[in-house]
Amino acid sequence: MIEHISDKQAEIFDFVFDDEPYLVCDGAVRTGKTVCMSAAFVIWAMSNFKKCNFAMCSKTLQTAERNLLAPVQQN
Repeated sequence: MIEHISDKQAEIFDFVFDDEPYLVCDGAVRTGKTVCMSAAFVIWAMSNFKKCNFAMCSKTLQTAERNLLAPVQQN
């Protein structure tokens, strides 16, 4: 369960409702960027589109499982 998000993680969620066309997320490993970006992407897609399909892509299936699915499924 997430009890607290950092200021940088909050910026990722703010981006969902911002008019800027881009967001660069850099920083240390294991700071929660992937989980926040995944959640923000889902929120953005659901808020802006109806009855559309979206994909979260990666170079290989293994990297998608490790970097996209595993962090979201941990809790």
